[in-house]
Amino acid sequence: MNIDWTFRGEALAEDIQGRIGKQLSKLDRFLRTPADAHIVVTHEGPTHQRVDLEVVVTSPDGTFKGRADGHDIVDVANDVLRRVEVQAQKVHDKRMESRRQAVQVDDGV
Repeated sequence: MNIDWTFRGEALAEDIQGRIGKQLSKLDRFLRTPADAHIVVTHEGPTHQRVDLEVVVTSPDGTFKGRADGHDIVDVANDVLRRVEVQAQKVHDKRMESRRQAVQVDDGV
């Protein structure tokens, strides 16, 4: 999965970027390739007390979006990625169910 980062404020630490990238790569089991992700990280406040994270994943299956804000980047990232994963899994399950129904119809004829 190709991941594009946009930072408004300071960039995230490499370990946090790696953790988010690793969690996004787990979405590959639900999505057809090629899938791309665009992540926008915004730090607000003089000491970057508020973090806003937006993730947009595009694939042949559709576009999946998640957005959250808070004080802890790890909690915010987990929340956003959970939302995107639920959307991707829902589309994947619909696709698999339609395949199962098509196979059952073919077997019955």
